[in-house]
Amino acid sequence: MAVKVTVRSVDAAVTAEIRDEGVGFEFDGVTGLTSMRERAALVGGHLAVDTAPGKGTAIRVTVPVADRDEWRGFDQW
Repeated sequence: MAVKVTVRSVDAAVTAEIRDEGVGFEFDGVTGLTSMRERAALVGGHLAVDTAPGKGTAIRVTVPVADRDEWRGFDQW
């Protein structure tokens, strides 16, 4: 089974996508994926799941990138 991971930065957002050619599944609010969607929303992002039995799965998350000035002080971690 092939798995493809893509990360892109476009404008003020970063998008990560994980896609496989597996068996897929019936998406009906699976708890782990629901939690991932909620966490993406907490930072102003969006999670999309594209799957179906026999089709494989693609999970894509897009989150905004903070303006560099918003990160002042975080470099001291």
